[in-house]
Amino acid sequence: MATLKAMLNQIKTTLLAAAWTGGSTKIFGTGSVMVTRYLPDEILKTTRVPGAAIMPGADQSDPQFDEEPDLICTEVVVRVYVNIPGDAIGENPILGGNRPLPTKSEGAGLLDVIEELYRAIGRMNIADGSNFAIQFRRKGGSPGVHMVEKVRWEYQDVIFEAWHTAN
Repeated sequence: MATLKAMLNQIKTTLLAAAWTGGSTKIFGTGSVMVTRYLPDEILKTTRVPGAAIMPGADQSDPQFDEEPDLICTEVVVRVYVNIPGDAIGENPILGGNRPLPTKSEGAGLLDVIEELYRAIGRMNIADGSNFAIQFRRKGGSPGVHMVEKVRWEYQDVIFEAWHTAN
């Protein structure tokens, strides 16, 4: 199995390579996926949308059997965020708005992006040749709204359980 560092890099690489279903356009543009502990406002001012912040959480050593100290389960939160200007009530950032094609990121809503995120992360598993296991822990935390300089950002956390080795 892989280390946490290798696993986080693989998640980032997978998200950057993910394309919209039915097309070849990448979901996340260059610089829109990052590994971080928290997402400061300064990042939101300059990042491309949609975006994703991969945030490693708490670790637990072999929580199922407590027999292998080098087998670690880490909570990984992927915060997906979008903004679509010109919508005072926030419907467009959730459902999408002014989207030219369903295979383009422009105008994609939070729910569109999360559906593709499930698909991309779901392919990452030992059975598919990866060297770690990842599974949905909870399909998502509560969605939220964050205002940065009068721009409405909608986000949702998707929480995974990732199994890897200590070294």
